[in-house]
Amino acid sequence: MSKNILKILAVFIFGTAGGVFADRVLSPYFFPKQNPVYITERKEITNYIQENVALREVAEKAAKTVVAVKSKDKDGAILEGSGLIVTNDGFLVTLAELLPQGSNFAFYAGEKWPNYQVLKRDLKNNLALVKVEGQGLPTAGFADLENMKIGERVFLAGFDFSSTTPKIMVNDF
Repeated sequence: MSKNILKILAVFIFGTAGGVFADRVLSPYFFPKQNPVYITERKEITNYIQENVALREVAEKAAKTVVAVKSKDKDGAILEGSGLIVTNDGFLVTLAELLPQGSNFAFYAGEKWPNYQVLKRDLKNNLALVKVEGQGLPTAGFADLENMKIGERVFLAGFDFSSTTPKIMVNDF
């Protein structure tokens, strides 16, 4: 019985040695090494955006950031114009000439007339900084003029005061 176990063990050892010899010595000689093949899957997606749709979406977004400014000066003259919301907590910029000292003002933003506080007037640059009541207001960014190219489309958003309630107006240039 022990002779049978030794024979089985010897066959196993010689078989293992023969397999290692065939794998390491004979296999590279008969089967040259092949470089691995890498497969890369590419998907190409093409989106077509119509210029007028994209411009309309941007104009609608920008129109929400425009505020109507109406004031009456000491002499009774009515001044009307627009301002731009620059922070979502209610800071806006408008022309200082629309907010002369000692006049009555009103701001129309988001279909309501919010409370306000004039924080600063810069008469040299004709700008005024105003804080209107509200949180989470839509804001507008400023374009990087260095990256603008000749021929790019621009638009201007402001308020039309021809009726009793100011209406937003957008012009494309």
